[in-house]
Amino acid sequence: MRLNLRIGVLAAAALSLVAPAGAYYHYVHFLASPPYVPAYEKFDLRALPNNTVSVYVSDAGPKQGETLASVLSQIGEAAKVWNGVASSSLRVAFGGLKSDKQSVNTPGIDVIFTSDLPPGVLAAAAPTVAAEPIKDSAGNSFFPILRSVVMLNADTSVPPGPSYAESYFTTTLHEIGHALGLQHTFTASAMSQGVIRNTSRTNPLGPDDVAGLSVLYGKANWTASFGSISGRITSNGAGVSLASVVALPSLGSPVSALTNPDGTYRIDGVPPGQYLLYVHPLPPTADVRKPQDTFGRSFAASGPFETVFLKGDGVSGTRDVQQIAPLSVSANASVAGQNVDVRGRTALPIYDVVTFSYFDAAHLTYSWTGNAVTPAFVNSTQDATKGVATVTFQSASAGVKVPATATLLGGFQSFQVGLCCNSQAVVMYFNLPVFASAGPRHLVLQFADDMYVLPNAVTVVDKNPPAISSVAKNGDGSVTLTGANLDETTRIFFDGIQTVVATPFAGDAAQGSITVVPPRGTANQVSAIVAYNADGQNSMTLDSVALAYGQSPQTPPPAYAYPDAAAPQVQVNPATLPAGSFARVDFTASGMQLSAANLTAGFGTQDVYVQRLWTLAPDHVVANVRVAANAVLGTSEVTLLHGFQRASIPNGFQIAPADETSPVIRSVTNGIGTQATIYPGGYASIWGSRLAGGAPSVTLNGAGLTPTYVSAEQINVPLPSDFPTGPATLILNNGTAQALAVVVPIDLPPPSITGVYDKTGKPVTHDHPAVQGEAIGITVTGLDPAAAADLSRIRVAIGDVALAVTKVQPSDDGSSYEIWTAPSELPLGDL
Repeated sequence: MRLNLRIGVLAAAALSLVAPAGAYYHYVHFLASPPYVPAYEKFDLRALPNNTVSVYVSDAGPKQGETLASVLSQIGEAAKVWNGVASSSLRVAFGGLKSDKQSVNTPGIDVIFTSDLPPGVLAAAAPTVAAEPIKDSAGNSFFPILRSVVMLNADTSVPPGPSYAESYFTTTLHEIGHALGLQHTFTASAMSQGVIRNTSRTNPLGPDDVAGLSVLYGKANWTASFGSISGRITSNGAGVSLASVVALPSLGSPVSALTNPDGTYRIDGVPPGQYLLYVHPLPPTADVRKPQDTFGRSFAASGPFETVFLKGDGVSGTRDVQQIAPLSVSANASVAGQNVDVRGRTALPIYDVVTFSYFDAAHLTYSWTGNAVTPAFVNSTQDATKGVATVTFQSASAGVKVPATATLLGGFQSFQVGLCCNSQAVVMYFNLPVFASAGPRHLVLQFADDMYVLPNAVTVVDKNPPAISSVAKNGDGSVTLTGANLDETTRIFFDGIQTVVATPFAGDAAQGSITVVPPRGTANQVSAIVAYNADGQNSMTLDSVALAYGQSPQTPPPAYAYPDAAAPQVQVNPATLPAGSFARVDFTASGMQLSAANLTAGFGTQDVYVQRLWTLAPDHVVANVRVAANAVLGTSEVTLLHGFQRASIPNGFQIAPADETSPVIRSVTNGIGTQATIYPGGYASIWGSRLAGGAPSVTLNGAGLTPTYVSAEQINVPLPSDFPTGPATLILNNGTAQALAVVVPIDLPPPSITGVYDKTGKPVTHDHPAVQGEAIGITVTGLDPAAAADLSRIRVAIGDVALAVTKVQPSDDGSSYEIWTAPSELPLGDL
């Protein structure tokens, strides 16, 4: 147990270095007395171009450690994750670099590097909000975020760095979450305090994070896919304020919320399923800004109380998991009346628990000794563990508390619990079910007079962490990686950028290989190579404890050295646009070999929004750019990022005063409101101002189009049926002056339904209608082959009833596709 002792000491150090952060929760104001209706701090979507908040990074960069390029890759990936929350209307875009002195009027997020973080704080973020609330389109009050700042350590050689470490990515993701309006959680999700966070690059967000963001920025009817749970937590009949109420599935990640000052709570965004509901107090280390009243005064949090599971009877709680009937949550339904009265305590016996497992290098499995790993993993294949899983934990509370029993939900019951590591940690031995299903497990520690629950405390896996044993450069520029425990799910990252797979995985767990294409790199850059598997393990997993408190990994990751090359250069045209304009901008680059992957163009200010990019040639990129009407006039920095490559022009772009005389194009859309794209044979509607000063003319890629409707604010033009697809430049002259050119994407025509038939192949007609509860088939022409290969891109509906797509197959000649739907309750009547 020598290594266990060593790790026990190191883990204690790690606890002091991870700043306690603190259920999905928001920055909350209460503007009236009970019933409490929250007024959140959030971005005003109406003030953002295309509902998009842009993340810009200080061009000063970090002072020590890795290059700015490596850090930018991690920040860009973190922004993509928040942008990918499907139930949220807010989009998050990575904008590139920005001078710290740049003035801006459009709300946004700035990432800066500082050496002044308090001791033990890994990073920080804070939104600046308006002093007075406003109302959204639904009449709800909120405080608009004017700007958010994310502060990262200027020295990436200390935790959460180095920049290639997964912890740097998850920390950056966490801080951007704060910038968007999310506070801390205790559900092991991205917004959980660092001590108990158990997310990864493979699983970066939990349902708690998705729910939290969707409460702030949810799309219309987003709650229809989720359920909710509500109730009240009291102590001796009085409401308990800021208690954390958690909906915990036996397998999978939880969703939670904090109680209002009167003890009421509501957990929205709960995925349908079975849940155990428990309530716990915030730890004394919790960094949660308390809700405020109209005068800025904080509502007090209640004192410590016991942690209990809610029995579901609306009255009582228990610490015995076996006494609880799971709560069933359905989509678009609310489970109310989940109340409990808890007993107060003078102090919490345990909090901020960190779990560890150990990897036995001699037998190549997780066992009772070896390299410490945190958070803990357990290998279900049992090849050397003989049915026993060993996990230790430590906590930030004073003294070591040994529980009477420890349970991992999902079939793991401890048979022995005791002190280890020179009395600094508690060791737990679990009977390991044969080939237990993979995924996270929740830890329940039961003491004589209290209980502690740690979501996602241990992850069950069926193989060891991936390991890269060799890196071979190939003549075509690709790189072949060979190693153990790679598989079809393995993703390879060079620093923070995921590579493109050239040759998929081949081999077995003992030895396999993957060939990838490296991202474009800067001259003489050295990038760390890390393999990530879908089970949450990566090729740095065994060094997780060392990285947690700034030690070098025992086995440094393999690296890829980029060759020497000339510094990339970029030119931009036009280099000046007026405020309130929408225009095409061309970037011409040298030394970059541009492609669509990992490409970002930015103008150094949130007042200029890059709506879309197209790569026309390896040295030529074109963008549609929108300048805010209230933009700060003056110069800003132009940046083109491609992979790790960066070409910048300080003060290379200028915002001029608005043009009050020329025509201005605001947008170009399909003339038919039900169509989302513009396509050959269809109509395009040009929207703007001063569009018709005389006899207007419109060209698309130089081809003249004849308007069918003309006004000062709208011009409609038909497109020839043989017009080529792709980006096309639209030029409009209102008869006296010309508008700035814009790019119009010309897409394939929409698919057409040519037949509908039942499961026997007989056409569905008025005389032979579809039968409720039976599948139907649909013949479609003009379907994009890429969409046909991805069922998630296809939507089929009859009236307002959506049908699940189960299969798409092409016809023999490829001219059409058959789409089959799952049985459904179909609406009655002709549709």
